[in-house]
Amino acid sequence: MAARPAARAAPSIRRPAPPLPPRRKPAPASRPAGNSGLGRGDTPGPPEPFEVSGKLKKSAQVTLDSSGSGTVTFTPYNARQRWEVAQIVVTTNQAATATPVPAAEVFVNATSSRGNSEGSTSSGSQDTLTGLVEVGACDQLSVVWTGGISGTVATAVITGQYFTRRA
Repeated sequence: MAARPAARAAPSIRRPAPPLPPRRKPAPASRPAGNSGLGRGDTPGPPEPFEVSGKLKKSAQVTLDSSGSGTVTFTPYNARQRWEVAQIVVTTNQAATATPVPAAEVFVNATSSRGNSEGSTSSGSQDTLTGLVEVGACDQLSVVWTGGISGTVATAVITGQYFTRRA
């Protein structure tokens, strides 16, 4: 048997290495997110919430029922709003000499609980209640008249400040 000639090694072809990716600059030291700056590597955080305010003045009327009672209710305009009511004026259209004179009471939320009462007046036909009443976004402010003349129109006017939260 004849010997086979030794296999020749394939010639080795050298190829250049692929280029390295460009070097990235190291990330800057970690800073808390916020509005402190938008330099390289910073990401803006959520904006800081703030409130805008304005004058609050609302009114409502009710005709007293057969028992001489009636209720008006006020609520903030939206879920981001709160009120600081400084004054509540209560009046009726009955004559000054007419009796009985209705009483008026102010409540925040449930009118059936004396614990929610913010104050009252025995002269609900013409009086002004003053003092700060805070009404939150989910609250309601009610003025309740009792003991008046059936068919009398009762009016409440609230004044103060409203605050609307913005993000």
